[in-house]
Amino acid sequence: MRTLVLLIVFFWGFTFLLKSTAVRAWVTQRWLSLRSCLVSVCVLMVLASIFGSLLAACTERVIFHDEPTVLTITAAFLHGQPVYPSKTDPVEYGLLYGPSLYLVYLPPMIAGADRVSEYQLWVTVALVSSYIFLFLGLRRWGIVTALGGLALVAVSVCILSDVMWATKGDIWILFFSALGLWASFLQHKWQSVVLVAISGAALVDLKVTLIFIALLPAVLLWQRGRKTHLPALLSVALIPSLALLPFVLPHISITGYSQQLQDAAHQGFSWFTLQDNLFFVFQISLPTLALLWMISRKNASQTRTWMERRRAFLLLLSAAVVTAILTGAKNGGGAMALHRLHLPFDTCECRNVGDCFPTRQ
Repeated sequence: MRTLVLLIVFFWGFTFLLKSTAVRAWVTQRWLSLRSCLVSVCVLMVLASIFGSLLAACTERVIFHDEPTVLTITAAFLHGQPVYPSKTDPVEYGLLYGPSLYLVYLPPMIAGADRVSEYQLWVTVALVSSYIFLFLGLRRWGIVTALGGLALVAVSVCILSDVMWATKGDIWILFFSALGLWASFLQHKWQSVVLVAISGAALVDLKVTLIFIALLPAVLLWQRGRKTHLPALLSVALIPSLALLPFVLPHISITGYSQQLQDAAHQGFSWFTLQDNLFFVFQISLPTLALLWMISRKNASQTRTWMERRRAFLLLLSAAVVTAILTGAKNGGGAMALHRLHLPFDTCECRNVGDCFPTRQ
């Protein structure tokens, strides 16, 4: 948290410095050398997070307490046991995750992986893939901008460290969010439809509360449509259909999963955690607010136009923020549930940078 606060303070300071004519002139004169330094720092941050994930796997130890449970339930499913036991079953186990979490760990298990470190390497593959999809999705707003957004995500990965490097669901939330972002900008729109729908369904099947984040790539696909919005509408229609597919498989009961969700819904709120969550959201939204302020200072009418064009994206992002704040405020939750908002905010910030500094892309 302290690192994140320092980064936000640095960003705000940099924002105000850019308002100075002298500073802007100095930046213009030395842009090439500054850009090289920024690119180097961003690449180092990304490599550091990947190296940390590899190092965690090499330790051959359980990083997070949920890891054995995740792999045990995956193995139980592979051997014909229920993923979500009913209350009448003689055994009782489970985590508050959808079926996607257990399905993504099936490939290494089927391949014969029998150590936690091998599954942690699988997580590293997901992390690297996430960075690739994220960079390919953000580069439409400039290489430097894409690397900056990538570095911010890498910093959040390093801050979370154990959570993102463990065999849990957090890394897969990042993976499918990045996949959806990249897919929404593919030239072939029907490929976009399929991949956006798959990524959205996978996110919903990881955590049902991710529904608003799952719809964000579809909104980006909608905003691309000049002549027709059919691809975006089709992808939204496919998300619930694909999300129900895992429950067709034997031993994955939608009734048992629904019962788990109902039990979780009855858990009480922690007002102390709610305050922490509100403060955390304020911190991660500061760069977005700062860039919007810079656009408004440059041209107020441009700000209104920007907001109108991105109204649906901002409304969905607001709904995702409220959902994350409330679900994270339940007993046993915390600000960890809000880190999944980093990528949507980074997307918004990269779009802002493209509007603020179009000549620097």
